Amino acid sequence: MQLGLAEAWWSSAQRLPDEDEQRSAAAHNLATALLDHGNNAKAETMFREVLVVRQRVLGSEHPHTLSTAGNLAMSLQAQGRNAEAETMLREVLKVEQRVLGREDLDTMATANNLAVALRAARKYAEAEVLYREVLAVRQRVLGREHPNTLRTANNLANVLGQGLCKFAEAETMLRETLAVQRRVMGREHPETLRTASNVANAQSAQSKYAEAETMHREVFAVQQRVLGREHPETLGTATNLAIALRAQRKYGEAETMLRETLAVQERVLGSRHPLTLMTAKNLAVCVLSARGATS
Repeated sequence: MQLGLAEAWWSSAQRLPDEDEQRSAAAHNLATALLDHGNNAKAETMFREVLVVRQRVLGSEHPHTLSTAGNLAMSLQAQGRNAEAETMLREVLKVEQRVLGREDLDTMATANNLAVALRAARKYAEAEVLYREVLAVRQRVLGREHPNTLRTANNLANVLGQGLCKFAEAETMLRETLAVQRRVMGREHPETLRTASNVANAQSAQSKYAEAETMHREVFAVQQRVLGREHPETLGTATNLAIALRAQRKYGEAETMLRETLAVQERVLGSRHPLTLMTAKNLAVCVLSARGATS
């Protein structure tokens, strides 16, 4: 629900008694909208208030109470408080598995969110186990082509690659996911493009730079048209493409692409943004590599 509608619902419901479920539902809905819009601290406050009421009125094991606790954990994670979020998600998941069952969609959503928290904490091995459990259930319950199933497969592949350096396995899983996404979502869908970009990154990690270059070029062309040249994901692809070019000693093209990307990032993100600084670092490495190759 849009933030404006959520605020309107809350405006009419907040006069109800604290223990009225309609009031709690409106407050929970507004907190969710705030979280979606990045107002994480205010969302946390509202989720906490709703949680206290629902624990008292509905009980700590009621699905609505568990949903609120899970969303509260997500608001904590959005503020970088990963340890708190992980602890809360573990508690919620334990109850949901017992009360709702291991294959319940809400249980799977919590398990997926816990895996995200584990990945953020660099607990990659544990995240892998959890993602595999979620993936198996979602494939069986939702089907292999459901968006949530595909997202889980993508997340698992990223843990395998970026976290555990199992790049070949990650590439295989990403390719399978990409084939389904292209057929179901279309080649220009943002999630399809992200998966294609992840395939290219897995290829680069295996020193398959020519293949990575081809994939990055395909993604970059679509992103420029669909997302725009200044979109963060477009800029990220440009940087990754330049890295693949540099690895093949195509220094001139790599340097040009990095300079163009850096100029956009400095204007859009600012000169001190981490992504801008990373591009500047890659540009410096590229220039030094080119000099070394000609000396």
